[in-house]
Amino acid sequence: MNDNRTIKILISIVLISYFVIAVLMLKFGFFEYDKSDSSAKLVGASLTLVGCLVTTMVTLFGYIIKLSIDHNNSELQKEAEKRLKLDAAIKAVTLLGTESGGDTSLMQRTGALFALARLGLNDLAIDLVRFMYTEKVGNIGPYSMSSLLDIALQSNDLNAQKKAGEFLRDQYDSLFSDEGFEWPECISNDWPQELDYSARYDALQGLMCGIMARPRVKWEDSRLFACASYLAIAFEKEQDPHLKANIAVFLKEFLTIFNQAKKKVTKIYLPKKDLDIKTLLIDVSQIDEKQASDPIQRLVGNLREWLCRDSINAQRNSDDTDSGN
Repeated sequence: MNDNRTIKILISIVLISYFVIAVLMLKFGFFEYDKSDSSAKLVGASLTLVGCLVTTMVTLFGYIIKLSIDHNNSELQKEAEKRLKLDAAIKAVTLLGTESGGDTSLMQRTGALFALARLGLNDLAIDLVRFMYTEKVGNIGPYSMSSLLDIALQSNDLNAQKKAGEFLRDQYDSLFSDEGFEWPECISNDWPQELDYSARYDALQGLMCGIMARPRVKWEDSRLFACASYLAIAFEKEQDPHLKANIAVFLKEFLTIFNQAKKKVTKIYLPKKDLDIKTLLIDVSQIDEKQASDPIQRLVGNLREWLCRDSINAQRNSDDTDSGN
């Protein structure tokens, strides 16, 4: 629409300009011939000028027409791409169910969802995953789910980023596997600031809730320490003071798990460096906790109960072992 308007404006300017030039030349007698040498030279020069102007005008019109044709071709190409995407989306959605209404194979469902994501239809893919999850109509595996959300979070589509964050916040339990807790790579080994604010906030809530969704005694230390590294990376890179405070208040309590480990741990191993836990504790303690949101403050209260409950259970198990001996 804007390109068409620009082309129309250019044509109007060219026509008006040449009309004004022609009127001025007539007014000032550029074409009047009184049989003298000077008037003959003036008329000749004027005709030469008109010829040049006409040539220039034809060239400009040709260029403008080319712009118009290119614009129309571009619009047609975009429409064709939209139709192809729509056709592909419809075919992908049909692969998620059978004609009889039954479930399709895990590979077929996963492939269809990833096809949508690669077509740039990340928000549709996440909507379908959410529907499949809530309606219990054939889910995909935790690792595939994490990878699908990772594609959405890395896209330039803010709507897809927000939906991915909301999924992590609400359906974090779908990311548990036999090996541990699957988490999107782009917010595990990094914490990109270009990611939508609400997506970052929701992802943090999902990670915190996911940690507490499984009792401490059922966590492998290595998996729990990995979650600590995700939070440490986020704390180190987050620039928004409120989000940074949210991470700080949670980390301040959560880092006590390193003291509860069978082997005392003094460092968090990040992808590019090792982080001293004491130094991290000092850093998080310097953040103003009042800037943390109320929902995160409540989660920190739940975290204290989670840590305390597991400490009591561990003590009971230790007492039972001693009494047995």
